[in-house]
Amino acid sequence: GDTILIDFATYINDPQVIWNKSNLYIAGIGGQPRLEAGSIIANDMVNGKGIFVISGSNVHVHNIEFANAVVQDNNGAGIRQEGANLWVSDCTFTGNEMGILGGNIPNCKTTIEYCAFLNSGSTLNPGYQHNIYINHIDTLVFRYNSSHDAIAEGHELKSRATYNFIMYNRIANTSSEDSRTIDLPNGGTSVIVGNIIEQ
Repeated sequence: GDTILIDFATYINDPQVIWNKSNLYIAGIGGQPRLEAGSIIANDMVNGKGIFVISGSNVHVHNIEFANAVVQDNNGAGIRQEGANLWVSDCTFTGNEMGILGGNIPNCKTTIEYCAFLNSGSTLNPGYQHNIYINHIDTLVFRYNSSHDAIAEGHELKSRATYNFIMYNRIANTSSEDSRTIDLPNGGTSVIVGNIIEQ
């Protein structure tokens, strides 16, 4: 039930943060703070997953920039989701190997809205890292976002959720070597409406 506020600044090369409590609100104030990963996370051979690892449930992350996450297995995420019912709003994800990477989580609804994702991917493992990659959950709501220019044959949006609601986004590739703009490899029920999609 706690609120964690992060002052507007650029935070460079801090360690990975694991949020294992539930019902948290984590937000930037006074502007959008930039959390810029560096060698500490990149060289973490034990726990290296990304900038934020969220293992608690019902966590809301708001108004934070996540940048340059790189880890040993090439899946460095701005946010690594391990707990159910994550809500991410008004955040920016820049140059990570994965913007948001979600695990296989039962009884989970993930909501991503008013966010920007750009230039995720890994030249060390082309085609397997994406701006957003949601694995087996119940429901993904992805609305009012911009996801563009994944690199190294990545996707702008990949989801294995049973239900996908992809609404009113700009999902585009204009200047990089990506692969699919939207990839829903497990099918399921999907509503894709009101988007601008460019390849």
